[in-house]
Amino acid sequence: MTANELADELEKGGGHYMLNIASMLRQQANRIAKLEEELKEEKEHSAILEKDRDAFLTENEALKSHPVKELTDEEIIDIWFEVAETNSIAERQLAFAKAILRKAQEK
Repeated sequence: MTANELADELEKGGGHYMLNIASMLRQQANRIAKLEEELKEEKEHSAILEKDRDAFLTENEALKSHPVKELTDEEIIDIWFEVAETNSIAERQLAFAKAILRKAQEK
């Protein structure tokens, strides 16, 4: 017997006390149904996140197989002075980052 069926039977018995119990059972049954739906949605969301995580890890494994290209401190300092004449600090930082990437790709 479900909570709603039990509530129906209690309502047939009548009385204020029985009607309150029936109402409470229906509220609990509705709350349980809502929680079950939320749990289902969470499981679906978790499955999507796990799939995304697996794809991310696979991509990162592929990236790890590429050799690291390192620049010496002297190369980095030389690049900084090449872009130091740029007007604003933001422009200088952007130019510096781009120059570092270009230099690393050349290696």
